[in-house]
Amino acid sequence: MQVFPDLVVELKALVISLGRVEEFMNEIETQKLSSSDFTTTNIGFTGVNVAWDDDIIRSPNDFVLRNINLKFPLGALSGHKSSGKTLLLLSLLRETSLLCGTIHFPTTKVAYVPQQPWLENSTIRENILFGTNFEEERYWNVVDACGLLKDFENMEQADFTEYNDKDLVLSDEQKARIAFARALYSDAQILLLDDFLSIMDSTTARQIIDNCIKSPFIAGRTVIIVTYYVRDLLDISEYVVILGGGTVIAKGTTGQLLDSEALSNEMFRTNVDAKHDQIDTITQNSLNQTDDKKVWTTHEDPNSTLFSLLDGYKLSQANFIAIYALIASASALFIIFRMACQLLISLRGSKTLFSKLLNAILNAPFVFFDIVPLGKVMNRFSKDLSIIDQVSGLTVHYSPNDEPALSDIKFSVKAEEKIGIVGRTAAGKTTLANSFLRLTEATKGRIVIDGIDISTLSLEDLRSRLTIISQDPILFEGTIRSNLDIREEYTDEDLWESLRRVHLANFEEEHGQVFIIGPITSLDDLVSEGGSNFSRGERQLICFARTLLRRSKTGQIESLMETKKLNNREDGYDDMDEVETEVLDEQIEYN
Repeated sequence: MQVFPDLVVELKALVISLGRVEEFMNEIETQKLSSSDFTTTNIGFTGVNVAWDDDIIRSPNDFVLRNINLKFPLGALSGHKSSGKTLLLLSLLRETSLLCGTIHFPTTKVAYVPQQPWLENSTIRENILFGTNFEEERYWNVVDACGLLKDFENMEQADFTEYNDKDLVLSDEQKARIAFARALYSDAQILLLDDFLSIMDSTTARQIIDNCIKSPFIAGRTVIIVTYYVRDLLDISEYVVILGGGTVIAKGTTGQLLDSEALSNEMFRTNVDAKHDQIDTITQNSLNQTDDKKVWTTHEDPNSTLFSLLDGYKLSQANFIAIYALIASASALFIIFRMACQLLISLRGSKTLFSKLLNAILNAPFVFFDIVPLGKVMNRFSKDLSIIDQVSGLTVHYSPNDEPALSDIKFSVKAEEKIGIVGRTAAGKTTLANSFLRLTEATKGRIVIDGIDISTLSLEDLRSRLTIISQDPILFEGTIRSNLDIREEYTDEDLWESLRRVHLANFEEEHGQVFIIGPITSLDDLVSEGGSNFSRGERQLICFARTLLRRSKTGQIESLMETKKLNNREDGYDDMDEVETEVLDEQIEYN
């Protein structure tokens, strides 16, 4: 009997493994490039439809780039804007599914900087060299241009510091600058840059543009860049492409697009019949689920004694409803009892504390009032009635032998107050956010929320009551609806309202038809694993919408990138009026 549970676990793991192997073996083979796909003079597309994978043929809700006809001149800088940017770049590298058409790409070296920077487990210098020869002058010029010298000064072994995910903690901005330095140092004639500047604060991003992209390092190279900083690059861009709604909506030289005012036309509309869309999606999902699931059943002899006895004790539907109602009623009574106890205990505790303070003040000698200011006495009486969040003497180490990542941090946050915590890369903003969730434990000091030291709470209680929007948010595989409303607590109207507030969806009615403007056109839009089919900024805004739905009393926003694309950057933060909010941000303009 002791072996049976282990056997069940092993069998379950076996079934999962076989399913993964089967899925891999059934994948469509990668298409081989023919000689006609290569050209030594042009980069571009002719009549191309591309998707993330071949399953797109069976999933009409997934994103497809359609009817792409582009020709990028060599030696030009190209800027892409709006949806489908990453898909377009990866299509040049043949990392997507080509549905039709021809992709032209020369047989030369290519350097690619993804939106999510990648580093290998090696020294930082080896990450930059990436197998090329070390040229000292060129190397240090690239490092200086990418603003890495200051980072090296803070590392014990400078650029010989070993990088791995566990020991060396680098911010996403530092990783992006190292990845870009690798591309810049290489001898590749074509650079594909996928919106890596959006990870950085605006000051650093403009320094990278001035010191690198507008420098001799780029001379003679073809650079195709996805970026938000369009205005900063227009003066050197020879060709600009604007994407929207899965196709090219404008292309041409900078002068041509400025004359046609195409650069300001960044929004696209999708005509949606909400009711029809919802029915079709549910039907399709139901069919897919039925096709995908394999149901295993066993048949028992209905005449056996055991099953005959059990058959006589079957409960009717009314019995199940009665049991469920009884459990729900008992749960409601326990919740009311708990709330009443909390209220009575808190009220009694406040009265006791206030009485003790009052007796102490009334019995204090006159010299006490000469020494202690009256304002301090009043603060002592009011402190229990207006509890604040406090960080007191917080010191955090990632490992015992390292220098502290945070040292003696002290500050307080009043109820419904917003504070901003700013600083350059590796200043400790993310470490502070992790300390609130106890992802990193404090070596010294404490964090107090609503008068409770968080070290005394269980991790489940603590993390269920706090909300953080991280710099690199993760979404669950499923739909927009399942990511916003994990517990199915809210109506569709609530979900759309939260998306509207974060500018991911706006509604317009014209001639009796409803238009949805924005990257999300249906609550049943599919979300890939980790949210890989959305940009980093869009993932942050989806998490922001989820935060607005939860209405947590305490929240943290870590460098909400996409708010810089709104008309007013403060729009996103103003939606959290009733939340004690800490904004951990690098997107600050310094004068």
